[in-house]
Amino acid sequence: MIIGVDESGDFSVGSRGVFVAVFVRPSHREVVVAAQRRWEKSARRDLGLSGELKGAALNSHWIEAFMAEVLGASSTPVRYLAFAVDVDIESAAAMEVQRERIVSGYQGWAAHVRSRSNGEERKFATALEQTAEWVRRLSRIPLIKLMTLARIVPEVVEWAFAVSIMQQFDDELDRLTVTIDRGYVKQDDLFRWRDLLRSTFIGYTHDNPLPTLDTWDGSHAFMKKFVAENRGEGGLVLTPAFKEMIDFDSSEATPEVRLADVIAAVVRREEFGSEHLASYPLLRTFSLIPQRYKLIEWTTDVRESTWDPYAPRNEPPPR
Repeated sequence: MIIGVDESGDFSVGSRGVFVAVFVRPSHREVVVAAQRRWEKSARRDLGLSGELKGAALNSHWIEAFMAEVLGASSTPVRYLAFAVDVDIESAAAMEVQRERIVSGYQGWAAHVRSRSNGEERKFATALEQTAEWVRRLSRIPLIKLMTLARIVPEVVEWAFAVSIMQQFDDELDRLTVTIDRGYVKQDDLFRWRDLLRSTFIGYTHDNPLPTLDTWDGSHAFMKKFVAENRGEGGLVLTPAFKEMIDFDSSEATPEVRLADVIAAVVRREEFGSEHLASYPLLRTFSLIPQRYKLIEWTTDVRESTWDPYAPRNEPPPR
């Protein structure tokens, strides 16, 4: 499954931000992207716009055309999940607790690496400590976005597995990717956003193993590419290739991110703005859940930090 993620909102205090993930079947991507390009070209010409076509600029006619001509372009329609996050005092306080969990996790990982007393590994330990300090210094809005992405990326990957299995194209899971709009990520910080999301995701899979089937053996496309060892109830030991499947890119270069932009803008305009879009009920038929969106509620409960998110599940640090 090819997944694109984008957000909509100014994330001001008292508002709700919207994140959307879209799901495109890999073998149908070419059809969807061609349809998207035709739709974008026609919409820009009709609306008198140039450059990238953003969801906030669309009228009801072109939203309806988007659903009919793009989301429904192939025999496996493009689906989406919408998430909302509150920007308020309670959420900010809970996220501070989550921030400290991440900071302490990276510091503990660095301490373990540094104890090996190897020159190259000491450099890695320094990099981990720098990431911990970067997280500690993040301002409110980047922290909200980072923490929300860390929360929803594992869920959208689980949905990708479920949809692929239920619709019987799980043999395409070797092409699993998650691409997130990098528009709000500074170039110098990009590698930290990428690595932190990858690390938190791998840590999540230790406690919540990915939903594979008993019939998948070493020849299955996903297992062959992404799994180093299957420990059954102990979870999967994933290959380095799995880390690479989570990345950031510009919306201009990534059709799936542009799809997510349109849907996120429409959801926000209908749910949290003053507009009533006649096309919105039809859009909801493309959602993977019956709810209009999933509200992310932050909590001060935290799971125990792992000393190294890439270590096999439940493996203690060497003494």
